[in-house]
Amino acid sequence: MKKKKTLHLKNDPFTLIELLIVIAILAILSSLLLPALKSAREKGYAAKCTGNLKQQGFAVQQYAGEMEDWMPVSSSEATFAVHYYWRYAIAPYLGIRHLSGEISVNRSRVCGKTAVFWCEKTLLPNTDSGNINPLTPYSYGLAASDWPFRGWGKSEDQRKRLNSIKGKSPSETVVTADTTDAEIGDVAQSIAWEPFARSSSEEWVGNRHNNGANINWADGHVSWMSRIHLNYGRQGKPQYYWYITL
Repeated sequence: MKKKKTLHLKNDPFTLIELLIVIAILAILSSLLLPALKSAREKGYAAKCTGNLKQQGFAVQQYAGEMEDWMPVSSSEATFAVHYYWRYAIAPYLGIRHLSGEISVNRSRVCGKTAVFWCEKTLLPNTDSGNINPLTPYSYGLAASDWPFRGWGKSEDQRKRLNSIKGKSPSETVVTADTTDAEIGDVAQSIAWEPFARSSSEEWVGNRHNNGANINWADGHVSWMSRIHLNYGRQGKPQYYWYITL
């Protein structure tokens, strides 16, 4: 009677060298993939940001069309001189309803609860839209200025018309842009200040997308511009893109 042969598989454990080789390979793969994933995520943020600004641009153009070409300003009595009135003004063209006499509720809607006014990059993860990360208050601001020939006005007595742009193209004139809210909450300052207008870095024009800013221009188009280019300006004027009349 023949004996059956049995196969015995050899179960040798990994050697230390083999284990180290596997770990090294995984580390190399991670180092190659993580930058690509981060880049893809940043491009997604930038694309969403561009979409927000396009919506704002469309709303601003509609507002000006119905207001005999007058542009919104950054503050008014309706917002107790806090600089978010431009959001309040264009909100109806974005489908955001105002509640008469409910200023605090309206402030919440146009400053803290509406995604179109906040970059996706600043929203806290795993929360409802509008929960803002106070450490990265990325939003959008109206191009305002302390000077009469630049910006769209900080108050109602500084109002300007869209067709008042002189000596330059509307496609080179900022309306709204990436910026930061200098303060979050009841005194949110949503202004895209011109270069060097403020000393605090918290109030500078946004620099969150590939070392530059997404901008909604006066002709209605949206594009990205490097921060160096934006702050250098043109014709020897650092504030060139904020000038309404040259």
